Amino acid sequence: MRILTAKDIPITGFAGIRERVFIQDRSYFSHLVPDECWDGFGPLVYLADAWFNPNKSTGLHHHSNVDIVSVLPRGSMYHAGSIGDGKTITAGQAQIQRSGSGQFSHNEINPNNSPQPFVQIWLTPGAQEAPSYEIMDLNPDGTSVVIQREQFELGVGLWHTPQQWQGEQEGLLYLISGEGTLTLKDGTSTTLQAGSLVKAAHMHFAAEQAQFFYATHNL
Repeated sequence: MRILTAKDIPITGFAGIRERVFIQDRSYFSHLVPDECWDGFGPLVYLADAWFNPNKSTGLHHHSNVDIVSVLPRGSMYHAGSIGDGKTITAGQAQIQRSGSGQFSHNEINPNNSPQPFVQIWLTPGAQEAPSYEIMDLNPDGTSVVIQREQFELGVGLWHTPQQWQGEQEGLLYLISGEGTLTLKDGTSTTLQAGSLVKAAHMHFAAEQAQFFYATHNL
């Protein structure tokens, strides 16, 4: 079991965003990656826990060769760009932008007078030709599969009541908020706090309230 926590990650950022970058795959990114960042996990090449400063934005910029999943622990975010222009994403939803074999431009904007948190994951694209945009309503008290591919799954848990999740394959779990207990097949157990990223096989996670991402990959 490997664990990386927020206290191990310096705060960086760009434009109106501050962030902690947990995963930044060295085979995907051409620039120098900080030592503390983990490499990718299957198609997952980037994971950042970030926040907008009040009324700030990313600024308009371009992407290719990527699918981007964004989730808000609370609040709202306004989306502008070449796909899905004019949409608003709120807590309880996932925003999915896919470049396909092309590209897209976007600007994510905090319309609020207070800091707006969000978590973002990048994946190398699946089999798709045209760029696309989607807002997915997540299970309001359960676990939702956001990306499903052969031998790979990415999901989000939004738990407001005591629940459990179990991954049989090698997996990642990032705890966005809350606290929970992670137990492995050999009986090893640890308490996870918000801002913890875990990589292990045969994970069992239990919590009374939590928000988290998980990814499993059958290597």
